[in-house]
Amino acid sequence: MKIISPNRRSTDTLFNSKALQGKKVLSEKGAYAGTLTNIFTDTESFNGIGVTYKRTEYFVDSVHIHKASKDAVILTIHPFYLLIGKQTYSETGEYLGKIIDVTREGNRNKAGNIVIKKHFWSSKLSIKTEKIMKAKEVVIVDNN
Repeated sequence: MKIISPNRRSTDTLFNSKALQGKKVLSEKGAYAGTLTNIFTDTESFNGIGVTYKRTEYFVDSVHIHKASKDAVILTIHPFYLLIGKQTYSETGEYLGKIIDVTREGNRNKAGNIVIKKHFWSSKLSIKTEKIMKAKEVVIVDNN
């Protein structure tokens, strides 16, 4: 490749953004957060990426991107949507159901409530995220 640049002498340390499509996106905690499906720019700057996780596409702003390589993109956040589908238990060990939705405050990565459902015929239970005690493979909440 012939370089036309007053500053760059080589492209060896660069990677083609097309090569990132289909690569893994990882959260700040190292959890799989989806697959990179789009790269968004405008005429002035890089704005963010499209990430598909469980058949839903999310826009992740560029301020939440820590590093990118030819193999993966690492975020500076643990996206709220990673809670969806997790089993939820009370602090006493009672199974409450699976998280089916997370309500947010605007477009931020700050969740307001988790919405849980035990069975398809049962009613939804909404719990404020402040009640989450632990969120790893399962979620434990303070149900007092």
